[in-house]
Amino acid sequence: MVKSVWAGFQGRPYLVRGLQILLIGLIFVFLFRNLYLNWSVLSTYQWSPNYLALAGSLFLLLADAFLYAYLWRRIVLQLGGSLEYWKVFRIAFLSQLGHYLPGKVWNLAGVIYLGSKEGVPKLISGASLGLQLLWQILSGVMIFLLTLPFWGRSQPLAGLYPSLLLLPLGAILLHPAFIRRGFGLVLRAMGEEPQGLDLGYRDTLSQLLLWILFWVINGTAYYLLINSLTPAPLSLLPMVVGAFTIAWVVGFLALFAPAGLGVIEGTLTFLLGFNFSLPVATVVALFTRLMRTIAELICALIAWRL
Repeated sequence: MVKSVWAGFQGRPYLVRGLQILLIGLIFVFLFRNLYLNWSVLSTYQWSPNYLALAGSLFLLLADAFLYAYLWRRIVLQLGGSLEYWKVFRIAFLSQLGHYLPGKVWNLAGVIYLGSKEGVPKLISGASLGLQLLWQILSGVMIFLLTLPFWGRSQPLAGLYPSLLLLPLGAILLHPAFIRRGFGLVLRAMGEEPQGLDLGYRDTLSQLLLWILFWVINGTAYYLLINSLTPAPLSLLPMVVGAFTIAWVVGFLALFAPAGLGVIEGTLTFLLGFNFSLPVATVVALFTRLMRTIAELICALIAWRL
């Protein structure tokens, strides 16, 4: 039954495209309906524009982008590839424009194409992106779990506290032996020969810590973004870091949403609504997309000029 339904979708790409638009559209309808119903609240809300906080937010987002390229280059080197930092930056942020297209393959296609022009084998390009996403998702989930105790009055998330017990298991699974074995299984499933992975436990821990730093900088940037609209106490910083991190993970895993469009905003509205009024959380979530897009376009422009 499931196979027949899936086969039907595969034979009708226009139907899949239509469902994507419908689902994303429904999310934005909900968000803008929320703004419409609460317009009287928003129009009388004491907004406190802070342009210094806005500039700081953009600066941290751009700094995080440079850290992202550095982390990706580390993975390329561990796979036996050889690329200068600025070439990795160029490949990363030009190919990232593809994630605004439906499906999750365009980013990969861009990485492989641009990498091949720099002499990087397709297997290394694809494998580096896969490992980078693995690190990004695992570290993101860990950051979210670590911030749970700081969510204050967000009682609906209290049921997730037992998940903190999984953190030591995650540290064990990040042992290089497990990563190499899992990586080899994926390559065999793709019909490729196992690829050597120069990775020690110290490398694994340093990689994990750097990805955690990546998410902390990312979350701090959006904390400043919130403060550019309305004052937010410093005590909310861990919650904001966790909310924006898990929102990205959920948006990435939502295969129907290019660049997590709509899904990230909906998730943020829900999570930020525990500590902000719902209309304010909605405005922040939508403003976040604008700021994220501006930062990505600046990075793409820099990459294009390299």
